[in-house]
Amino acid sequence: MIALDLTLEQISSYLRLLDISENGQSFIVERNGAIVATSASEPPFVTLADGEQGRLEATASQEPLIRDTAQYLLREFGSLEQIQAAQQLNFQRDGERHLVQIVPFRDGRGLDWLIVTVIPESDFMGQITANTRQTLLLCFISLVVASAIAALTARWVVQPILRLNAAAQELARGEWVQPIPPGRFEELAELADAFQSMASQLQRSFHDLQASNEDLQRLDKLKDEFLANTSHELKTPLNGIIGLAESLMDGASGPLPRRTKGNLAMIAASGRRLATLVNDILDFSQLRHNRIQLKAKAVGVREATELVLGLNQPLAGQKNLQMVNAISPYLPTVLADEDRLQQILHNLINNAIKFTDYGMIGVSAQILRTQGGATQPVMTPLTAGKRTRPRANGNSAIVPGVDTAASGPASPGVPVATDAIALKPRPRFIPQPGDMLAVTVSDTGIGISADKVDRIFEPFEQGDGSTARIYGGLGIGLAVTKQLVELHGGSLQVHSTVGAGSQFTFTLPLAQEGTATILRDDLPANLARSLVSKSPELRPPSAPQARSLAATLGLETLEPEPINAPNFLVLVVDDDPINRQVIVNYLTVKQYRVTQASNGPEALAMLDNGLSPDLILLDVMMPRMTGYEVCRKIREQYPAYALPIVMLTAKNQVADLVEGLSSGANDYLTKPVSKGELLARLNLAYSRFVPQEFLQFLKKESIVEVELGDQVEQHMSVLFADIRDFTTLSEQMTPEENFRFINAFLSRMEPIVAENQGFIDKYIGDAIMALFSRCADDAVQASIDMLQNLHHYNQERARRQRSPIAIGVGINTGRLMLGTVGGRNRMDGTVISDTVNVAARIERMTRVYNVNLLISHYTFMQLENPSGYAMRVIDRVQMKGKTLFVSVYEIYDADPPALRAAKAATKTQFESGLLLYFQGAYGDAAMVFRRCLEQCPEDHVAEIYLQRCQNHLTRG
Repeated sequence: MIALDLTLEQISSYLRLLDISENGQSFIVERNGAIVATSASEPPFVTLADGEQGRLEATASQEPLIRDTAQYLLREFGSLEQIQAAQQLNFQRDGERHLVQIVPFRDGRGLDWLIVTVIPESDFMGQITANTRQTLLLCFISLVVASAIAALTARWVVQPILRLNAAAQELARGEWVQPIPPGRFEELAELADAFQSMASQLQRSFHDLQASNEDLQRLDKLKDEFLANTSHELKTPLNGIIGLAESLMDGASGPLPRRTKGNLAMIAASGRRLATLVNDILDFSQLRHNRIQLKAKAVGVREATELVLGLNQPLAGQKNLQMVNAISPYLPTVLADEDRLQQILHNLINNAIKFTDYGMIGVSAQILRTQGGATQPVMTPLTAGKRTRPRANGNSAIVPGVDTAASGPASPGVPVATDAIALKPRPRFIPQPGDMLAVTVSDTGIGISADKVDRIFEPFEQGDGSTARIYGGLGIGLAVTKQLVELHGGSLQVHSTVGAGSQFTFTLPLAQEGTATILRDDLPANLARSLVSKSPELRPPSAPQARSLAATLGLETLEPEPINAPNFLVLVVDDDPINRQVIVNYLTVKQYRVTQASNGPEALAMLDNGLSPDLILLDVMMPRMTGYEVCRKIREQYPAYALPIVMLTAKNQVADLVEGLSSGANDYLTKPVSKGELLARLNLAYSRFVPQEFLQFLKKESIVEVELGDQVEQHMSVLFADIRDFTTLSEQMTPEENFRFINAFLSRMEPIVAENQGFIDKYIGDAIMALFSRCADDAVQASIDMLQNLHHYNQERARRQRSPIAIGVGINTGRLMLGTVGGRNRMDGTVISDTVNVAARIERMTRVYNVNLLISHYTFMQLENPSGYAMRVIDRVQMKGKTLFVSVYEIYDADPPALRAAKAATKTQFESGLLLYFQGAYGDAAMVFRRCLEQCPEDHVAEIYLQRCQNHLTRG
């Protein structure tokens, strides 16, 4: 035994002499786990309790690395007997990976050992890391040395060139004398000599050119001043010529021969053309000197386009051109000057009309966003499958460049926060900084050749000389338009094909949320709506009274022939007789009575002597008293709702407009007064009481033209909407609360009707009767929007601890008669037809079946795509006094999602049960309706029919 122990100790000593690694260990174990030898300092045997020597187990070693390695091997193999071949393993110890190599050893004479070596990974990786660090350091030093040598060499080579470049920069700054040192190379020396010669020639040329430029600038300034002054002086007489010619054509001085009217029309057209040129010249001059300041605010492009297309419709009508506004009403607003935006659109549309002899002119828009240096159209949630519909004139067209993804109905919007404000739910699109709206004006005109495209935006240029000869014009309209677009931060581009047409596309920045209005931010959104009806005691005098009063005051009262219409008396106060006469001519041909005053004191005296006008047109700048002073004096006796005052001003600055409104004015008109704008402002005074659409159907421009008995027949959809159980709700509220509640509800529904191309004919208590002339889909979509808006309203009422409300909507489509009824002192517009009666009956059926929206089969047959709605037939009824039956359909698009899905799933079963019911098979029908209720317990219609079947079966 002593000899054996010595031998094992010697093996251990040998293992300790091996250079394994700084923290590695090597040991030899038998198959039973006893240590034969280790590289550690501990002996391979231990003293037992009885004093005898025993073998040390590897798992009991005092060396942690040997002990953990042995435990790992036993866990991995279960027994050391299982290791029959060399192994290379690794395991985790204290969060560090260790590498293990095992080699079995057998000598054939009974020795069966395992030689195990374990090394921490960090021991051999440390040396590799050190070598890598040293290599990187040497590479960096080499790079620095090489770069320094290269920089010194390059400096030595290019130093003469740098001196030459510095001299060139000095020359660019006007330092003509620049000594150039001799070059290091022969070529550089020759270049330096040539440079000196060029510098001398440039100095002489520059002095000559500078003198010529000073003369040209002086002449250019004189030209611009002359153009601006001349244009300003031309504007007033030009507008006077246009106004007087138009009023004479309208019959201000009596009937005129056709030839005379034609000559007057040419005078007015020539005047308008000259006025447009004058305005372009003024703008061009102001743009040249950067004098135009934009009053940017959030502006709706679709609304501005609709206005400009309407103004240009007469020009397009002469060529039988179709005008299409394909801009989606749900696109966000742009940040722009409203007047300048209209000018941009007017120039482009007018240009398209000029160069288009047949076909169409369309305006479309889409949102652009720049991401990663590329500009792409934005696909927004604004577009959700809206049906394409024709314009009001019944025509439709495909517009080149239209982004069809930018049109579509909105998803339900945010609930309105107050009962007093009515807002249509709109899609939510949050513009990001840099988002632009690209507006495209397309035409099918003569087109522009590729070599002429760049020239059309130059001042006083057109595509070619023949174009100017044929179509006329100075050629500055597009130049002004391009500069106005760029002033907004956008760009103007054109794509054109000769003989096929052109597309002018300009971009404007989208208005960000919370964008403040810079112009007219203190003014009401629509000042004309502040014009209200007069109180009974302030009604205009009769015709004899007015003539007597005019004779007393010594004034001329222009009065047309008596008509069966209300005589609307307007007092015009202006010190310029031409301006007064233009307004008088405009108004008298439209059956208004007009009284004139040349200054403020004269107008006040007329009011003190009993003159009772319906409206006052008041000039701002007058001798003796300004319009502001006159307005303040009038307001001491007459409130704004009793006597509206419209200021006439040549200024449109914010301070001037605020001053006029602060003085008590209701509205303002910018001089020179436009006939269309003047009449529109007067008509708006009545638009809250008589729908403008009603006047359009009767082919009347003004309410004063409507006579008792006027009527017209139209094909329309009639919508009735009524609050359910309103009587019960009303009994729980005070009179004030009743009216507040009704107005809150009606004000939410009114904009929805208008946005779906309809108008409200009348309010019947808490009920609404609306008319839709374009297509039946408008009425159905309006009903769905009303129900969705009501859902948001009920959520708001729930937060206020108020009970929800429900409405029923009935729609019918057919021919009806619109007209006026009443007597001399009280006249009203109304609709007469069985179509109206059927719509009202269908609305009452919503209460019977406890559903939200019902339509007749007449409406169903007029829908463009009936399958696009969630719809099912629920009944057929025979109207009182009629022999034909009317089928009734339920549209459940606005139902809660779960109920809508359940009704869709049982639609086929339900309609099968309905067919069985009308065939008299009540037992089979009851089984079908019972299955429907199992799938959709909230289906009130199926429940009603099940009860009816049971009643029939009970009665036999």
